[in-house]
Amino acid sequence: MQDGYARPQEAARYIAEICTELREIAHTAGLSFLAHLLSMVILQAGRHCSTEGQEFRKTSEVAHSND
Repeated sequence: MQDGYARPQEAARYIAEICTELREIAHTAGLSFLAHLLSMVILQAGRHCSTEGQEFRKTSEVAHSND
């Protein structure tokens, strides 16, 4: 793991950010099941983020409603 992501919260935040971008790509491409799975990853990662977890959950819930 890179030095910048040594703490679990930092790693979870990075994973949620990347998966958010990937979910948008999947949604745009019509890959709804893949977008749904990425939403689940974002939710789980958000649970490991301290104050930022709420932000990721809100983002995921909005996008998940479109799945």
